[in-house]
Amino acid sequence: MTHGYTTKLSRRYRYYLCQTARKNGIASCAKQMISATRIEQSLLRKLVELGNDPLWPKLKEALRIHPADWDILPTPFQQRALDEFVERVRHHHATDQAEILLHASFAEADRNSSVSVRVFKDPSGHRYQSPPSPRESTVPTVASLMALAIRFEQMVEQGEAPNYSDLARRAGVSVARISQIMKLRNLAPKIQESLLSLADDAPYLSELRLRLISNEFDWSLQYRLYDDATL
Repeated sequence: MTHGYTTKLSRRYRYYLCQTARKNGIASCAKQMISATRIEQSLLRKLVELGNDPLWPKLKEALRIHPADWDILPTPFQQRALDEFVERVRHHHATDQAEILLHASFAEADRNSSVSVRVFKDPSGHRYQSPPSPRESTVPTVASLMALAIRFEQMVEQGEAPNYSDLARRAGVSVARISQIMKLRNLAPKIQESLLSLADDAPYLSELRLRLISNEFDWSLQYRLYDDATL
C-alpha cells in the first residue's frame, strides 16, 4: 500500500492505494483503496497492543507514546511515526484484515515480524481508549531526556564511552533507544535550551513529537513546528 490523497470541494481525503493498482491500473486489483483513517487507527491500536506485550520488548521500548498522544500529532507526524515502525502493509479486502511487517530493528529473533491486524470499519468507534496520562510527570521526563542526550554526547566526545553500544550497556537499554535519545541533539539550539528549562506547568509535549521535529534539517521549520506543539 502507498499513501495518497484526493481533493473534493476543497477538502482533502487521504487514502492508501494498492501498489499493483497504482502501477497497472484499477482493474488489476479490485477494491484497491482504503481510507487512511481506517487503516492508520487500526495499525496504531495493534502497535500499542504489541508495545504492552512483554513478548515484544524492542517495540515497547521504541514506541514510548501514550495512546492519547496520537490524536494531537499533526497528520504528517502520524504518517512518519508509523513509517518509523512499519516496513510494509498488505491489506486483504475480502477479510478486511491487514498484515504489517515491522522494521527489522523492532522484530524479535524468536518470532515472525509479520503481524495480522483487524481493520475496523468505523475507526472513530475503536480508537484506543485509555485513562488520561499524568501529564505533569511527563514534562520533567522530556527535559531529563534532553539533558541525558547532552551528557551522552559529552561521554562519547571525551572518551568515557567509546560508542553507542557502551552507552546502552551502561544505561541498561538497547542501542536503538540510545539512538532515539541522541536524536534530540538534532534539535535547534534554542529548542534544546527551551526543553532544559521547561517548567512544571509548561504545555504538554511528547518525546515522539520531538523526535519527529528533529528529523527536519531546517531550523526555521523546526522552530515553527515546536511553537505549534507548545501552544
